[in-house]
Amino acid sequence: MKKSNRVRKDRVALERHGGRVLLKTQEVADLCGVHLNTVYSWIHSGELQYVRLPGKTYAFTWDQIQDFIDARREQVKVRYPSDLAA
Repeated sequence: MKKSNRVRKDRVALERHGGRVLLKTQEVADLCGVHLNTVYSWIHSGELQYVRLPGKTYAFTWDQIQDFIDARREQVKVRYPSDLAA
């Protein structure tokens, strides 16, 4: 898919979700300090709520991620962007 089409579809998805920022699966994995497959496991088990985008892509609102982290505070060590740069 051309980047311009992807940007257009992402823009439509954002409009549908009230303009809220949507995080991608890899971003959630980086934030939680886990492998990408772990995030997919959480999705498929129903532990992590998501937004479905065109092209079978998963995305997440910050509220969904925050709820997930709050529920698993003991198991997930959040790595904020400043932590990732180090």
